Amino acid sequence: MPEEEERLDIRQFSGTGIGLSLNVPNVLTGMSVFRMSPTWNFGAFASGRMTFNSPGKGEFFERDMTVAEARARGDERFRDQDVYRTFTVGVIRALDLGLALFAGVGYTKKSAYREFRDEEEEKGDMGFYWVERHDETKSGLNLTGGVLIQISDFLFLKGGGELFPRGVNLGVYLGLPF
Repeated sequence: MPEEEERLDIRQFSGTGIGLSLNVPNVLTGMSVFRMSPTWNFGAFASGRMTFNSPGKGEFFERDMTVAEARARGDERFRDQDVYRTFTVGVIRALDLGLALFAGVGYTKKSAYREFRDEEEEKGDMGFYWVERHDETKSGLNLTGGVLIQISDFLFLKGGGELFPRGVNLGVYLGLPF
């Protein structure tokens, strides 16, 4: 008789997962951690993500200028960029051998920027400079949910959706036995 293959069972995982957490296409840098307990088939997670290289922190950001003032100067709109900072916490419920569901709530801050081109090159770098789009800058509640899948004894994948910023939530974790 052939030996029965041992199957992974996320309900039996007792430990901590540490990994990368992304919101595609908006925030491609982030970290996340989860903790599972087989006693109740529940766990908890926390994720933090942020956009790096914010125009608002750059050398060519015009802090005291508005979009309306840049337009009044006759400067041409070049591009827009949104910057996000988000933190989410939630619960994980182990369902079956390698599958768990997660749901979470958090807080997101969005800062919106517009880059302009000054033909006379008096502002910015070769005429390119940024201003904040105050009417598009906002913060608020973020909801997320999806699945956590155990791939091996120590590798987990997470996928789902997120409302603010709206996007696909992806993660990969290394499971540690503590």
